[in-house]
Amino acid sequence: LLTAINGVGLSWGSGVQNVTTWLKIGTLLIIVALPFVLGAADFRLLSETTANAPPRITGFAAAMLAILWAYKGWADLGAVAEDIKEPEKNLPRAFGIGIAIIAGLYVSANIAYALVLTPTEMATLPQGKIVAAVFVEQLLLPFGNDFSVWGGRLFSLAIAISALGAMNASMLVGPRGYFALARDGLFPRWMSGTAGTERTPLVSLLLQSLWTILLIIGAELARRFYWNFDKNPFDTLTDYVVFGAVIFETLAVSAVFRMRYLEPNLHRPFRCWGYPWAPAIHVLAMVYVLVKTIEGERLQSAVALGFIVLGAIVYWVIQRWKPGFTNTNRA
Repeated sequence: LLTAINGVGLSWGSGVQNVTTWLKIGTLLIIVALPFVLGAADFRLLSETTANAPPRITGFAAAMLAILWAYKGWADLGAVAEDIKEPEKNLPRAFGIGIAIIAGLYVSANIAYALVLTPTEMATLPQGKIVAAVFVEQLLLPFGNDFSVWGGRLFSLAIAISALGAMNASMLVGPRGYFALARDGLFPRWMSGTAGTERTPLVSLLLQSLWTILLIIGAELARRFYWNFDKNPFDTLTDYVVFGAVIFETLAVSAVFRMRYLEPNLHRPFRCWGYPWAPAIHVLAMVYVLVKTIEGERLQSAVALGFIVLGAIVYWVIQRWKPGFTNTNRA
């Protein structure tokens, strides 16, 4: 459905994004306010810890891998720069203001959860339940069981719709990356095919949709017949996505140092605020998360690294055996 919507044009995709984003913001604001409006906030719960919690250092890195999924969109914003008016001004504003709003909302929502539910309750949710639903059900229980159950269902629906928004954002961003790489001769030329008056990268959209379906089926088959993971396919796939993103986004940030060194006089329409400390802190923090993730999740890390190596091999083979694949005008 989202592939079809985004295939029509950017205006349709951005319209869906605006609606789902406002719904997500409204849902989070209600979650933040509910414990205080209903007088159910218990600040003593903030000092409780989970039973049998892992060591702080290992647990912190594992938690960061999940948390980074919620914030991952920050890096995707640059991919739509070509479709933005005055990107030199609007992109930095969007990065700064957007991340501040998201961080404020997500941290506040998690504090709200922690004022109502214990860490153990959040770590041992019933099958098929999400924290937001259990949180609302518990808050509304004094008003009757039926009211509590339907409140939980309503918030589950709102979270599901906001998840559609996150998926739609990937539809907006991912194909434009493939399109740009293909246009520059770094991906096969046929992936730069467009359609419609808005020049939508339809070929890349369809390819991403097909690959996503295959990944979902593969994760489910692996869970059922091979690894017998406790995690559902969504959590499995998002862990892999974040693991790969940490590697390549950290490489991208670290490239700032190399570019500044090799081409100090190059015209730069975008400034790197806080250079060199901001990118250095980012790189060191992400390297720490990566190392601790590999130590704590060796099998999954090995599989993720195997996918990356396989991708590099496939890319090398295509470049080696397909004349004209690379851009002859790049020099």
